[in-house]
Amino acid sequence: MALQLVAVTGLSGAGRSTALRALEDLGHFCVDNIPPALIPQLMHLLTEGEHLNRVAVGIDVRTGGFLEEAGGLFDSLRAAGHTVDLVFLECQDAELVRRFSETRRAHPLAPGGNLFDAITRERESLSPLRARANLIIDTTGLTPHDLRRAMVDHIARGKRSH
Repeated sequence: MALQLVAVTGLSGAGRSTALRALEDLGHFCVDNIPPALIPQLMHLLTEGEHLNRVAVGIDVRTGGFLEEAGGLFDSLRAAGHTVDLVFLECQDAELVRRFSETRRAHPLAPGGNLFDAITRERESLSPLRARANLIIDTTGLTPHDLRRAMVDHIARGKRSH
């Protein structure tokens, strides 16, 4: 059985958790911060059951070296007949800094360090995934409700790549 996979990635603080919650509300089985190498095993487990046909995964910079495998992995899943949709969330640096200061959460690449440097390193690390994305959403100025609506609109319109 072929599954529909939505992979949500992008900059820390750009709204990945909000996007995944929207997908969960749309009936996707969601897993956040999964190493890309485990996605094929997840897909295999889910194809054994008839009741789940949509899955969403969150991938971020915390997966480290596993990020390098993600692009080829998505190609392999498509070749196996699965529908794969890669959504990349980005945001302007100043807005990300504001969001991190409001939540008082540490950026995964800057625990106690320079936030702007961490954002720059993260952009570089995620650039191969951004290049493969079939939907890029700039969340600068978007409320969580706006991002949720954008995700619902995208999925409801069936704009997934094959």
